[in-house]
Amino acid sequence: MRAVLISCFHYYEQRLKYVEAYLKSKGYEVTYITTDYDTVLRQPVQLNQEGAIQLAVLPYKRNLSFERLYSHAKFARDVRKAVENLAPQVIFCMMPPNALGYQLRRYKEKHPDVCLLFDIYDMWPESFPNSRLKFLRTLPFYLWKNLRDQALAASDGFTYECKWYSNYLNQETLKKRPHAPFYLAQDSVEAIEFPAKNFETIRFLYLGSINNVIDIDLIVRFLKLMNTYRPVHLDIIGGGENEQLLLKGLEEAKIAYKSHGMLFDDESKRQIIKEVDYALNTFKETSTVGLTMKSVDYFKYGLPIINTIPGDTEEWLKQYGFGYQISREGLEDLCQDLLKVTDEDWRRMSDQSRKLFEEYFTAEQVKKKIALFLERVVPHD
Repeated sequence: MRAVLISCFHYYEQRLKYVEAYLKSKGYEVTYITTDYDTVLRQPVQLNQEGAIQLAVLPYKRNLSFERLYSHAKFARDVRKAVENLAPQVIFCMMPPNALGYQLRRYKEKHPDVCLLFDIYDMWPESFPNSRLKFLRTLPFYLWKNLRDQALAASDGFTYECKWYSNYLNQETLKKRPHAPFYLAQDSVEAIEFPAKNFETIRFLYLGSINNVIDIDLIVRFLKLMNTYRPVHLDIIGGGENEQLLLKGLEEAKIAYKSHGMLFDDESKRQIIKEVDYALNTFKETSTVGLTMKSVDYFKYGLPIINTIPGDTEEWLKQYGFGYQISREGLEDLCQDLLKVTDEDWRRMSDQSRKLFEEYFTAEQVKKKIALFLERVVPHD
Protein backbone atom coordinates (compact mmCIF):
# COMPACT_ATOMS: atom_id res chain seq x y z
CA MET A 1 0.00 0.00 0.00
CA ARG A 2 1.21 3.50 -0.83
CA ALA A 3 0.41 6.89 0.65
CA VAL A 4 1.41 10.36 -0.52
CA LEU A 5 1.87 13.42 1.71
CA ILE A 6 1.87 16.85 0.05
CA SER A 7 2.99 20.26 1.30
CA CYS A 8 3.95 23.34 -0.67
CA PHE A 9 5.58 25.02 2.34
CA HIS A 10 7.80 22.41 4.03
CA TYR A 11 5.59 21.67 7.02
CA TYR A 12 6.81 18.10 7.35
CA GLU A 13 8.39 18.54 10.79
CA GLN A 14 5.45 20.45 12.30
CA ARG A 15 2.65 18.27 10.92
CA LEU A 16 3.22 15.66 8.27
CA LYS A 17 5.73 13.53 10.14
CA TYR A 18 2.94 12.58 12.58
CA VAL A 19 0.72 11.50 9.70
CA GLU A 20 3.62 9.56 8.21
CA ALA A 21 4.28 7.77 11.51
CA TYR A 22 0.68 6.57 11.65
CA LEU A 23 0.61 5.45 8.01
CA LYS A 24 3.87 3.54 8.31
CA SER A 25 2.55 1.80 11.42
CA LYS A 26 -0.28 0.49 9.23
CA GLY A 27 2.06 -0.83 6.57
CA TYR A 28 1.99 2.04 4.07
CA GLU A 29 4.97 3.04 1.98
CA VAL A 30 4.99 6.84 2.25
CA THR A 31 6.17 9.43 -0.29
CA TYR A 32 6.44 13.11 0.60
CA ILE A 33 5.99 15.64 -2.22
CA THR A 34 7.10 19.23 -1.70
CA THR A 35 8.91 22.09 -3.44
CA ASP A 36 12.55 23.04 -3.92
CA TYR A 37 11.96 26.58 -2.62
CA ASP A 38 12.02 27.95 0.94
CA THR A 39 9.25 30.55 1.15
CA VAL A 40 10.59 32.04 4.40
CA LEU A 41 14.20 32.55 3.33
CA ARG A 42 13.17 33.08 -0.32
CA GLN A 43 15.85 30.76 -1.65
CA PRO A 44 16.23 27.25 -3.11
CA VAL A 45 16.35 24.39 -0.62
CA GLN A 46 17.54 20.80 -0.93
CA LEU A 47 16.10 18.22 1.46
CA ASN A 48 18.06 15.25 2.68
CA GLN A 49 15.03 13.11 3.41
CA GLU A 50 14.29 9.57 2.40
CA GLY A 51 11.12 9.19 0.35
CA ALA A 52 10.87 12.89 -0.53
CA ILE A 53 10.19 14.25 -4.01
CA GLN A 54 11.04 17.93 -4.53
CA LEU A 55 9.30 19.51 -7.49
CA ALA A 56 10.88 22.55 -9.12
CA VAL A 57 8.79 25.69 -8.64
CA LEU A 58 9.03 29.24 -9.89
CA PRO A 59 10.55 31.48 -7.16
CA TYR A 60 8.74 34.59 -5.97
CA LYS A 61 9.59 37.44 -3.61
CA ARG A 62 6.22 38.78 -2.48
CA ASN A 63 3.38 36.91 -0.79
CA LEU A 64 0.74 38.93 -2.62
CA SER A 65 1.80 38.66 -6.23
CA PHE A 66 0.85 37.14 -9.56
CA GLU A 67 4.18 35.28 -9.52
CA ARG A 68 3.17 33.44 -6.35
CA LEU A 69 -0.23 32.44 -7.75
CA TYR A 70 1.35 31.19 -10.96
CA SER A 71 4.04 29.30 -9.04
CA HIS A 72 1.39 27.57 -6.93
CA ALA A 73 -0.74 26.68 -9.95
CA LYS A 74 2.24 25.08 -11.67
CA PHE A 75 3.18 23.17 -8.51
CA ALA A 76 -0.39 21.84 -8.22
CA ARG A 77 -0.36 20.59 -11.82
CA ASP A 78 3.01 18.92 -11.30
CA VAL A 79 1.77 17.30 -8.07
CA ARG A 80 -1.13 15.74 -9.93
CA LYS A 81 1.24 14.30 -12.53
CA ALA A 82 3.43 12.85 -9.77
CA VAL A 83 0.40 11.35 -8.04
CA GLU A 84 -0.75 9.79 -11.32
CA ASN A 85 2.62 8.01 -11.54
CA LEU A 86 2.63 6.90 -7.89
CA ALA A 87 -1.00 5.66 -7.85
CA PRO A 88 -1.42 5.81 -4.05
CA GLN A 89 -4.27 4.45 -1.97
CA VAL A 90 -4.11 7.44 0.41
CA ILE A 91 -3.39 11.13 -0.23
CA PHE A 92 -2.95 13.60 2.63
CA CYS A 93 -2.55 17.13 1.27
CA MET A 94 -2.05 20.45 3.03
CA MET A 95 -3.96 23.49 1.74
CA PRO A 96 -3.38 26.23 0.73
CA PRO A 97 -2.52 26.54 -2.09
CA ASN A 98 -6.15 25.96 -2.99
CA ALA A 99 -5.01 24.98 -6.48
CA LEU A 100 -3.87 21.69 -4.95
CA GLY A 101 -7.45 21.01 -3.91
CA TYR A 102 -8.66 21.56 -7.46
CA GLN A 103 -6.09 19.22 -9.02
CA LEU A 104 -6.56 16.45 -6.44
CA ARG A 105 -10.35 16.67 -6.66
CA ARG A 106 -9.99 16.04 -10.39
CA TYR A 107 -7.68 13.11 -9.62
CA LYS A 108 -10.26 11.58 -7.28
CA GLU A 109 -12.96 11.91 -9.94
CA LYS A 110 -10.84 9.58 -12.09
CA HIS A 111 -9.80 7.39 -9.13
CA PRO A 112 -12.79 7.29 -6.75
CA ASP A 113 -11.28 4.54 -4.56
CA VAL A 114 -8.40 6.72 -3.38
CA CYS A 115 -8.72 8.01 0.19
CA LEU A 116 -8.31 11.78 -0.23
CA LEU A 117 -7.65 13.80 2.93
CA PHE A 118 -6.88 17.50 3.35
CA ASP A 119 -5.32 19.57 6.10
CA ILE A 120 -6.41 23.23 6.21
CA TYR A 121 -3.61 25.15 7.90
CA ASP A 122 -4.55 28.64 6.64
CA MET A 123 -7.70 30.27 5.31
CA TRP A 124 -7.31 31.78 1.85
CA PRO A 125 -8.73 34.02 0.58
CA GLU A 126 -10.49 34.81 3.89
CA SER A 127 -7.20 35.77 5.58
CA PHE A 128 -6.37 38.23 2.81
CA PRO A 129 -5.22 41.39 4.66
CA ASN A 130 -8.06 43.52 3.27
CA SER A 131 -10.70 40.80 3.42
CA ARG A 132 -13.38 43.13 4.76
CA LEU A 133 -13.30 45.13 1.56
CA LYS A 134 -15.96 44.55 -1.03
CA PHE A 135 -13.68 42.82 -3.51
CA LEU A 136 -13.60 39.72 -1.29
CA ARG A 137 -17.11 39.09 -2.56
CA THR A 138 -16.11 39.50 -6.20
CA LEU A 139 -15.96 36.59 -8.62
CA PRO A 140 -12.16 35.94 -8.48
CA PHE A 141 -12.20 35.61 -4.70
CA TYR A 142 -15.33 33.45 -4.76
CA LEU A 143 -13.69 31.11 -7.26
CA TRP A 144 -10.49 31.01 -5.19
CA LYS A 145 -12.45 30.03 -2.08
CA ASN A 146 -14.53 27.57 -4.08
CA LEU A 147 -11.42 25.60 -5.09
CA ARG A 148 -10.97 24.68 -1.42
CA ASP A 149 -14.65 24.15 -0.61
CA GLN A 150 -15.25 21.83 -3.56
CA ALA A 151 -12.12 19.86 -2.71
CA LEU A 152 -13.29 19.34 0.89
CA ALA A 153 -16.73 18.26 -0.32
CA ALA A 154 -15.09 15.63 -2.56
CA SER A 155 -12.70 14.43 0.14
CA ASP A 156 -12.96 11.52 2.55
CA GLY A 157 -12.21 13.79 5.52
CA PHE A 158 -10.12 16.75 6.58
CA THR A 159 -8.35 18.43 9.47
CA TYR A 160 -7.78 22.08 10.28
CA GLU A 161 -5.15 23.97 12.25
CA CYS A 162 -7.67 25.28 14.78
CA LYS A 163 -11.38 24.92 15.53
CA TRP A 164 -11.94 28.57 14.60
CA TYR A 165 -11.44 27.70 10.92
CA SER A 166 -14.61 25.62 10.92
CA ASN A 167 -16.59 28.89 11.09
CA TYR A 168 -15.41 29.68 7.55
CA LEU A 169 -15.96 26.25 6.00
CA ASN A 170 -19.08 25.00 4.25
CA GLN A 171 -21.46 23.86 6.98
CA GLU A 172 -23.00 21.08 4.87
CA THR A 173 -19.55 19.63 4.24
CA LEU A 174 -18.83 19.74 7.98
CA LYS A 175 -21.96 17.65 8.55
CA LYS A 176 -21.13 15.09 5.85
CA ARG A 177 -17.37 14.57 6.19
CA PRO A 178 -15.21 13.46 9.13
CA HIS A 179 -13.12 16.35 10.44
CA ALA A 180 -11.02 17.29 13.46
CA PRO A 181 -8.54 19.94 14.65
CA PHE A 182 -4.89 19.13 13.98
CA TYR A 183 -2.97 21.46 16.25
CA LEU A 184 0.57 22.63 15.66
CA ALA A 185 3.20 20.50 17.36
CA GLN A 186 6.49 21.48 18.93
CA ASP A 187 9.16 19.45 20.66
CA SER A 188 9.10 20.10 24.37
CA VAL A 189 11.99 22.06 25.88
CA GLU A 190 13.38 22.32 29.38
CA ALA A 191 11.48 24.88 31.42
CA ILE A 192 13.18 28.27 31.68
CA GLU A 193 14.22 29.46 35.14
CA PHE A 194 12.94 33.03 34.96
CA PRO A 195 14.52 35.56 37.34
CA ALA A 196 12.40 37.36 39.93
CA LYS A 197 10.20 40.01 38.32
CA ASN A 198 10.34 43.61 39.54
CA PHE A 199 8.94 45.17 36.33
CA GLU A 200 11.08 48.30 36.60
CA THR A 201 11.17 47.95 32.83
CA ILE A 202 8.45 45.82 31.24
CA ARG A 203 9.99 43.71 28.51
CA PHE A 204 7.93 42.42 25.60
CA LEU A 205 8.75 39.92 22.86
CA TYR A 206 7.63 39.63 19.26
CA LEU A 207 8.57 36.31 17.69
CA GLY A 208 8.08 35.23 14.10
CA SER A 209 7.29 36.64 10.69
CA ILE A 210 6.56 40.37 10.44
CA ASN A 211 4.12 40.31 7.54
CA ASN A 212 0.95 41.96 6.30
CA VAL A 213 -1.39 40.32 8.85
CA ILE A 214 0.46 41.64 11.92
CA ASP A 215 -1.18 44.67 13.53
CA ILE A 216 1.87 46.91 13.67
CA ASP A 217 -0.20 49.99 14.46
CA LEU A 218 -1.68 48.29 17.53
CA ILE A 219 1.75 47.13 18.75
CA VAL A 220 3.14 50.66 18.51
CA ARG A 221 0.05 52.30 20.07
CA PHE A 222 0.06 49.90 23.01
CA LEU A 223 3.80 50.14 23.72
CA LYS A 224 3.73 53.93 23.39
CA LEU A 225 0.90 54.17 25.94
CA MET A 226 2.55 51.67 28.31
CA ASN A 227 5.78 53.63 28.03
CA THR A 228 4.06 56.66 29.60
CA TYR A 229 3.58 54.65 32.82
CA ARG A 230 6.74 52.57 32.91
CA PRO A 231 9.75 52.06 30.62
CA VAL A 232 9.18 49.31 28.06
CA HIS A 233 11.50 47.33 25.81
CA LEU A 234 10.65 45.14 22.82
CA ASP A 235 12.80 42.20 21.73
CA ILE A 236 12.17 41.08 18.15
CA ILE A 237 13.12 37.60 16.96
CA GLY A 238 12.22 37.26 13.30
CA GLY A 239 11.82 39.36 10.20
CA GLY A 240 9.75 39.80 7.10
CA GLU A 241 8.40 42.16 4.50
CA ASN A 242 7.01 44.64 7.07
CA GLU A 243 9.97 44.60 9.45
CA GLN A 244 11.14 48.10 8.53
CA LEU A 245 7.60 49.41 8.98
CA LEU A 246 7.58 48.08 12.55
CA LEU A 247 11.05 49.43 13.36
CA LYS A 248 10.16 52.85 11.98
CA GLY A 249 7.01 52.95 14.11
CA LEU A 250 8.96 52.01 17.24
CA GLU A 251 11.58 54.66 16.59
CA GLU A 252 9.00 57.38 15.97
CA ALA A 253 7.24 56.42 19.23
CA LYS A 254 10.60 56.37 21.06
CA ILE A 255 10.20 52.73 22.10
CA ALA A 256 13.40 50.93 23.11
CA TYR A 257 13.88 47.75 21.09
CA LYS A 258 16.42 45.24 19.86
CA SER A 259 16.00 43.28 16.63
CA HIS A 260 17.80 39.93 16.86
CA GLY A 261 16.95 38.80 13.33
CA MET A 262 16.01 35.23 12.45
CA LEU A 263 17.13 32.80 15.17
CA PHE A 264 16.64 29.07 14.75
CA ASP A 265 18.65 27.52 17.58
CA ASP A 266 16.81 27.05 20.83
CA GLU A 267 19.58 28.20 23.17
CA SER A 268 19.87 31.64 21.55
CA LYS A 269 16.11 32.10 21.87
CA ARG A 270 16.15 30.96 25.50
CA GLN A 271 18.72 33.55 26.53
CA ILE A 272 16.52 36.34 25.15
CA ILE A 273 13.21 34.91 26.37
CA LYS A 274 14.59 34.46 29.89
CA GLU A 275 14.58 38.25 30.30
CA VAL A 276 11.13 38.80 28.73
CA ASP A 277 7.89 39.46 30.64
CA TYR A 278 5.15 39.21 27.98
CA ALA A 279 4.83 38.02 24.39
CA LEU A 280 2.85 39.89 21.73
CA ASN A 281 0.32 37.88 19.72
CA THR A 282 -1.30 40.76 17.83
CA PHE A 283 -2.95 40.25 14.46
CA LYS A 284 -5.18 42.55 12.42
CA GLU A 285 -8.93 42.36 12.99
CA THR A 286 -9.36 40.97 9.47
CA SER A 287 -7.24 37.94 10.37
CA THR A 288 -9.06 34.60 10.40
CA VAL A 289 -6.60 32.66 12.57
CA GLY A 290 -7.48 31.08 15.90
CA LEU A 291 -3.95 29.82 16.61
CA THR A 292 -0.47 30.66 15.34
CA MET A 293 2.93 29.01 15.40
CA LYS A 294 4.25 31.95 17.43
CA SER A 295 1.52 31.28 20.02
CA VAL A 296 2.74 27.71 20.44
CA ASP A 297 6.32 28.96 20.76
CA TYR A 298 5.22 31.35 23.50
CA PHE A 299 3.38 28.56 25.35
CA LYS A 300 6.36 26.23 25.01
CA TYR A 301 8.62 28.70 26.81
CA GLY A 302 6.00 29.54 29.45
CA LEU A 303 5.45 33.15 28.42
CA PRO A 304 2.27 35.04 29.32
CA ILE A 305 0.80 36.60 26.18
CA ILE A 306 -0.89 39.81 25.10
CA ASN A 307 -3.39 38.48 22.57
CA THR A 308 -5.82 39.69 19.90
CA ILE A 309 -6.55 36.33 18.29
CA PRO A 310 -10.13 35.04 18.70
CA GLY A 311 -11.38 31.47 18.74
CA ASP A 312 -9.20 28.73 20.18
CA THR A 313 -6.54 31.02 21.68
CA GLU A 314 -9.03 33.39 23.30
CA GLU A 315 -11.00 30.47 24.74
CA TRP A 316 -7.84 28.91 26.20
CA LEU A 317 -6.80 32.27 27.61
CA LYS A 318 -10.10 32.52 29.49
CA GLN A 319 -9.82 28.92 30.69
CA TYR A 320 -6.13 28.87 31.67
CA GLY A 321 -5.49 32.54 32.49
CA PHE A 322 -2.05 32.84 30.87
CA GLY A 323 -2.26 36.48 29.81
CA TYR A 324 -4.53 39.24 28.54
CA GLN A 325 -6.91 39.65 25.62
CA ILE A 326 -6.41 43.06 24.00
CA SER A 327 -9.41 45.25 23.35
CA ARG A 328 -8.40 47.84 20.79
CA GLU A 329 -10.58 50.36 22.60
CA GLY A 330 -9.31 49.26 26.02
CA LEU A 331 -5.55 49.77 25.89
CA GLU A 332 -5.67 52.03 28.94
CA ASP A 333 -7.35 49.27 30.97
CA LEU A 334 -4.72 46.78 29.82
CA CYS A 335 -1.91 49.09 30.89
CA GLN A 336 -3.47 49.50 34.32
CA ASP A 337 -3.84 45.72 34.67
CA LEU A 338 -0.16 45.19 33.82
CA LEU A 339 0.92 47.78 36.37
CA LYS A 340 -0.78 45.73 39.11
CA VAL A 341 0.90 42.40 38.27
CA THR A 342 3.15 40.96 40.99
CA ASP A 343 5.90 38.40 40.62
CA GLU A 344 3.51 35.78 42.02
CA ASP A 345 0.79 36.75 39.51
CA TRP A 346 3.26 36.55 36.65
CA ARG A 347 4.54 33.11 37.64
CA ARG A 348 1.00 31.80 37.83
CA MET A 349 0.38 32.98 34.25
CA SER A 350 3.71 31.51 33.13
CA ASP A 351 2.87 28.12 34.66
CA GLN A 352 -0.53 28.11 32.95
CA SER A 353 1.02 28.96 29.59
CA ARG A 354 3.36 26.01 29.90
CA LYS A 355 0.51 23.78 31.11
CA LEU A 356 -1.51 24.55 27.98
CA PHE A 357 1.48 23.58 25.83
CA GLU A 358 1.92 20.26 27.62
CA GLU A 359 -1.76 19.39 27.25
CA TYR A 360 -2.22 20.28 23.57
CA PHE A 361 0.97 20.90 21.61
CA THR A 362 3.69 18.43 22.53
CA ALA A 363 4.67 15.95 19.85
CA GLU A 364 3.20 13.15 21.96
CA GLN A 365 -0.20 14.83 22.33
CA VAL A 366 -0.49 15.83 18.66
CA LYS A 367 0.62 12.41 17.43
CA LYS A 368 -1.97 10.73 19.64
CA LYS A 369 -4.85 12.97 18.50
CA ILE A 370 -4.10 12.85 14.77
CA ALA A 371 -3.86 9.05 15.02
CA LEU A 372 -7.41 8.95 16.43
CA PHE A 373 -8.69 10.89 13.41
CA LEU A 374 -6.74 8.84 10.86
CA GLU A 375 -8.00 5.62 12.44
CA ARG A 376 -11.51 6.71 11.43
CA VAL A 377 -10.79 7.49 7.79
CA VAL A 378 -7.73 5.62 6.48
CA PRO A 379 -8.27 2.11 5.06
CA HIS A 380 -6.04 -0.49 6.70
CA ASP A 381 -5.92 -4.23 7.27
